[in-house]
Amino acid sequence: FLSSCHNVLCGLSATDSSISEQDRLAFCQQLNEHSVPVHCIAAPPGLNLDTGIPSSDTLYASSTLSLGIPYQGLDQGDEYVGRHYLADISLSAGLIEHTLQIP
Repeated sequence: FLSSCHNVLCGLSATDSSISEQDRLAFCQQLNEHSVPVHCIAAPPGLNLDTGIPSSDTLYASSTLSLGIPYQGLDQGDEYVGRHYLADISLSAGLIEHTLQIP
């Protein structure tokens, strides 16, 4: 199946309960073994969103799209994030400054 793909878009999150941990592990391992570019929404599965510490089965993304404000851990886990894009979804400047702790 993957050999016929040009790109893969991944929207799994670390807290997604609709997929079992075993299936998520198999999914990440299979994608990491292929050369097809993988693009993640929010964060690569397996990467701790607060610390950036990867689990043993973290997906290596070619790119990651953050919506609004990126998760704090994406800076520390940049080896797994790939090229990082930030999509403006019209959050107020005050919320952004507070979340990112900008003085």
